[in-house]
Amino acid sequence: MKWKISTSKVTGTVHDSDMCQDYCTHLLTDDYAFIVACDGASSASRAAEASKIAAATMCMIVENCSSRLFDMDDDELRTLIAGTIHTALDDAAKAAGCTTDDYLTTLVALFCTPGQYLAINIGDGLAGFIPDDVGLAAQTLLAPVNGRYANSCYFISQDDAASHIAIARGKFCTEATYFLMTDGTVHCLYNKAEQTYAPALRAYSGWLLKYAYNKAQSAVTRSIKTLFPQLTPDDCTLVMLRADK
Repeated sequence: MKWKISTSKVTGTVHDSDMCQDYCTHLLTDDYAFIVACDGASSASRAAEASKIAAATMCMIVENCSSRLFDMDDDELRTLIAGTIHTALDDAAKAAGCTTDDYLTTLVALFCTPGQYLAINIGDGLAGFIPDDVGLAAQTLLAPVNGRYANSCYFISQDDAASHIAIARGKFCTEATYFLMTDGTVHCLYNKAEQTYAPALRAYSGWLLKYAYNKAQSAVTRSIKTLFPQLTPDDCTLVMLRADK
């Protein structure tokens, strides 16, 4: 199967233009597509580095396991993901002479084959999909999860990360656009109280459906760079994925 991916990101106004603490990447093969977005905690001194390491390590897990990920139960997946990424971040912290508290990051990811999907989330990111049928609303696969208090969060680098990883599985739909958001984008496009999405999300999905991925990505990026800084000072990342017809 062929895939279309759009990745759009804007650095929050609280950072210098080159200091975005969000990081996203993807893997594409004929057999599967994988997208991941991480958001380094602003309170952590190595936040930008943490998000890159976590995303790269998650890609390594997918490359090593590929479709065998579907054969693992949820607890096996949580242990594998949390343990592998924590080790990578701990190694980086030791090399830098600091601790994993300096490498706090959230992670939201989606692994898809032509038949099924596997979504993973720890922290205040979000994974969902929006059907092409305009009569059907966007659906949330994994909602943001904060810590005990509204302004706290769970991070993949924490010792108890495995217990906070949320997992969703299901049949992959070729007539829909799947998406990942970091918390800045969640603030702009998702109403937590009503569990609904802003109309802009359907417009973005429609662009990816209608146009080549690079043209759609450019349009989405221009839009979020114009609109999102008016709504949040945070970094914002939106990754969209769909089967290419």
